[in-house]
Amino acid sequence: MFYAYVLHFSQLIVAICFGKLANDKTVCSGRGICSAPDTCTDCSGGYIGDQCETLTCFGIHVDDPFVCSGRGKCTEANNCVCNTLQTPYRVVSPYSGDQCENVQCYEKWSNSTTVCHGFGSCDSYNNCTCNEGYTGLQCQFDSNSWIWDREGSSNDEHIGRAYFGFVATISFVFGSLWFVFCLLVAVGYLVWRWYFSNRGKESQALIRDQNPWPAATDLDHDEITE
Repeated sequence: MFYAYVLHFSQLIVAICFGKLANDKTVCSGRGICSAPDTCTDCSGGYIGDQCETLTCFGIHVDDPFVCSGRGKCTEANNCVCNTLQTPYRVVSPYSGDQCENVQCYEKWSNSTTVCHGFGSCDSYNNCTCNEGYTGLQCQFDSNSWIWDREGSSNDEHIGRAYFGFVATISFVFGSLWFVFCLLVAVGYLVWRWYFSNRGKESQALIRDQNPWPAATDLDHDEITE
């Protein structure tokens, strides 16, 4: 059994913390002062706990889900390593800051005054929460000038469908008009060929009717020489 204090060779009373003398370099995990029996104080380097054994980042326990803003890992005292994110195309680093407190929305950080066009907040990667009266993926539209849903509130999905529906309709209309135009040109050309072909045949028949005598070129050579 350990005593709370021991009489050191220098006749000074030395406290014992968790089985180690106060003057032991490893007492209180080497990060604090054994100021009284089993009492570690003045933990340094971002550590806390009875024996200064627990790592923290900016006062938050390393195992707390909100350490490093919930977007990174506390690898050592007050040092956050921010998470990366795998997208379908590449690996991105959407978080920044000492505590990974900043997040990126469309290549702008959440602490920028121009993020989400200045009309919303960037709450997660590429996800803008728009202020009242604005809509769009980046809060770039004034919802008063766009389509509203039946309940009177802006709806990004509805606007997206309406926009692409509008583009598809315009494309269909112009495509249909172009098809009709080409069809009319083709029919007109065929009618033109048929009409002038028949006119040519009628003209030739009329000439033969008005001139029953064979042309000189049709006479036998002997008849011409006589």
